[in-house]
Amino acid sequence: MNKRIDVVTLKQCVEKRIIIDDDLPIDEAAIQVFIELVGDADREYFVVFMLDCHNKINAVEICSIGILSCAVIHPREIFKGAILSNAEKILLVHNHPSGDVLPSKADIEVTHNLVRASEILRIPVVDHLIVFEDRWFSFLKAGILEEE
Repeated sequence: MNKRIDVVTLKQCVEKRIIIDDDLPIDEAAIQVFIELVGDADREYFVVFMLDCHNKINAVEICSIGILSCAVIHPREIFKGAILSNAEKILLVHNHPSGDVLPSKADIEVTHNLVRASEILRIPVVDHLIVFEDRWFSFLKAGILEEE
């Protein structure tokens, strides 16, 4: 019995371009772009920033749009854009529409799972930020995410 298989090509598609100040610290630059992409959304957005070897943003992808209190996150979806864009590292950002920027137990668990996946893929997670308006929380600065 013969079976037909697909021959595929993987490509990235640029949807739009955002201008950023390349001199800003990486967390501030990511938050600036995140706010431009998401604004004051009423649901959670999980966004991945692809970084070069100098911790400069070279691409960004909205990986998940959830509901008010959660978004579905899977390592396969998080790292797909990073692999396609030849990212050296990634930075994770999501919002909490509730206004509380402290991480939930689920946020911490997901982050640890993504860090484990990043170790296998050798695409380090440099930080995970939670944003609400002008306030934000850094997993790295809080010691939840260990520096390389």
